[in-house]
Amino acid sequence: MVFFDAVRAPVEPTAWHLRAASDALVAFRVDPAAGLDSAEAERRLQTDGPNELRTSARVPRWRKILAQFQDPLIYLLLVAIAISLGAWAVEGATGAPIDAVVIAAVVLLNALLGLVQENKAENAVAALKSMTAATSTVWRDGELKTVPAAELVLGDILVLGEGDAVGLMPG
Repeated sequence: MVFFDAVRAPVEPTAWHLRAASDALVAFRVDPAAGLDSAEAERRLQTDGPNELRTSARVPRWRKILAQFQDPLIYLLLVAIAISLGAWAVEGATGAPIDAVVIAAVVLLNALLGLVQENKAENAVAALKSMTAATSTVWRDGELKTVPAAELVLGDILVLGEGDAVGLMPG
C-alpha cells in the first residue's frame, strides 16, 4: 500500500510513531485546519468500531448458579443431606426429614447470598467503569470537542494538555 502526498512523491507506510504528522494527515485524509467532520468521524466509528478493549462474553445466569455449588464444603453438605435422608429412610421414614431439609435450606440460602453478592460486585464494577471513563479533546468540525475515548477514530487530531490521559488507538 502506498500513500500519496499532494506535494511530494509517494510515501511508503512506516510505523505510525515514525511518521511525520503531515504524512499521517494525508494518509487519513484529515484537514489540519478543521480536523475530521462529525459525519466522517461517525462513519469511521461505525466502520472500525469503538476504541475500547473487547470484553469477554457475559456468563449466563445458570452458570453463575452452578458456580455457587462448586465448593468442597458444599459437596460435604450435600453428602450430609444424602446421609441424613438415608438414616431417615432406615429409621422408618416417619415424619419429615428435618435434618436434611435444614441442611438443604442452608445450602440454598448460601447459593442465594452468593448470587446477590456477585451481582452487587458486578454492578459496582460497571458503575466504577462508567465513572472513570476517559475522555479526549479532539479537533473536529473546526472546533475543540470533548468525546469519550471509546469514540476516538483513526484520523482524529488529539489536543493534549498537561496531565491529560491519551486514549490509545488501535493500529
